Amino acid sequence: MTALSRLGIRTLIVVLVLPLAMVATGVILLLSWLPELPETVAVHWGPNGADGFAPAWTVPTMLTAVGGGIAVLFTAVVAGAATRRGERNIRLLATVTLAVVTLLTVVLTWSTGMQRGIEFGDAVPGVIGPLLGGLVAAALAAVVAALILPRTIAVERESAPAAAPAELPATARTAWMRTASASPGSVVVAIGALLLVTVAVVAAISVATPVVWPVAVVPALLVILLLFTLRMRVRVDERGVQVRGLLGVPRITVPLDRITSAAVVDVSPLADFGGWGFRYAPGRSGVVLRAGEALEVRRDDDSALIVTVDDAASAASVLAALVERARARR
Repeated sequence: MTALSRLGIRTLIVVLVLPLAMVATGVILLLSWLPELPETVAVHWGPNGADGFAPAWTVPTMLTAVGGGIAVLFTAVVAGAATRRGERNIRLLATVTLAVVTLLTVVLTWSTGMQRGIEFGDAVPGVIGPLLGGLVAAALAAVVAALILPRTIAVERESAPAAAPAELPATARTAWMRTASASPGSVVVAIGALLLVTVAVVAAISVATPVVWPVAVVPALLVILLLFTLRMRVRVDERGVQVRGLLGVPRITVPLDRITSAAVVDVSPLADFGGWGFRYAPGRSGVVLRAGEALEVRRDDDSALIVTVDDAASAASVLAALVERARARR
């Protein structure tokens, strides 16, 4: 059974068929309106109105590329989740896909359609209406997705084999330590997003009343968040497993007497957890800084902590040996 067939027809309708149908409808409308549109249309609005323009034909092209690309990309991601542990993430990603494509289609189609019959240089209508309409349409799309998606989605539950215990001296103190880091690509994206937010905040402050000044704390909070989450220290010793930020917080600890086994798993952030950072899914939590190998710590309540870190195999072997040694002493 392929990953796509495992998703089922209703899931495919939400994540692929409806988004592509939405994009196709928008593109057809935009193409039919081309004779009525000025050769150059507004495609971006700032605080003082339209401030970005492009040839009219670029709008249906952009909608096709971006809207269709989102649908196809996230269908692949959702299909990947179906071969892993991501039943909850399948519903989330499918719903977000339909909502985002709906928002994009409504905003682009509406904001372009309202420019029919005007000449370039004329006053272009504001974009508040299309934005509000797009948000309402996206919310309705999320409701539709919730109604269509099945309550249960077939997911292959991966069961990683428990790691073989490493050979440790019977009495020697043992510790394994590594620094878990986000991938360079994630760091670049995070810094880029931070710069965009900073620019947006500065722009808002420059054109708005003083009451907007409190939003200046947003970039500062994001910087703190990045410092806390881009690098984490992972330690395995006789006390158990500890994961903490470089500034000491946040901190996650799993005592050794609560650990039943350790294993190495392969993590796909979107498919397994719906994103990066500190994540939670039913029965497991994660410190997910990148894709790839991760240490899986299984607790006595059958929940798991998953931490993406290099040399996870060594960590799992050392932890398995420590658990085995602790049991032998009881």
